[in-house]
Amino acid sequence: AYAGFVQGFQTVGAAMADAGIAERVRALMDAAAATLDPLAGIDFSEYGEALEGRFRNPHLAHETYQIAMDGSQKMPQRVFAPALDALHCGQDIRPFAFATAAWLAYLRGPHDLRDPRAAELAPPTPDHIFNLPNLLPSELKQSRHWRRGVEAALSEF
Repeated sequence: AYAGFVQGFQTVGAAMADAGIAERVRALMDAAAATLDPLAGIDFSEYGEALEGRFRNPHLAHETYQIAMDGSQKMPQRVFAPALDALHCGQDIRPFAFATAAWLAYLRGPHDLRDPRAAELAPPTPDHIFNLPNLLPSELKQSRHWRRGVEAALSEF
């Protein structure tokens, strides 16, 4: 939703029609799945494919702006926690860094930021955001590897 919104897509389906965004979404799902312990009867790859199908469905018309709201509440468990797990396991953190950079680019506006921590999220720079209390795990915000990954991805926006 963040990358789609920043790139001018109104709906998630339209954003997923962009090959670059779709590739990044799949990479993020695969990277997140790689941090999970196996679950009996659950194939994470099949689950990811089902999610992709839902995201691509133009009839659902989920607006990127709507899905992007409340990022300060979603990012910790959906991006930062698995990013830290990936960092611990020596896995690729670039998909998580890209998702974080897309969120930071979204925070730049201009639009009405619908987030309970909106007043705290300015300026939307890595230095400021990484130092907000109760957002990123301390080990992640102290990681130079993580910071470099987010800053490199942010340069794409």
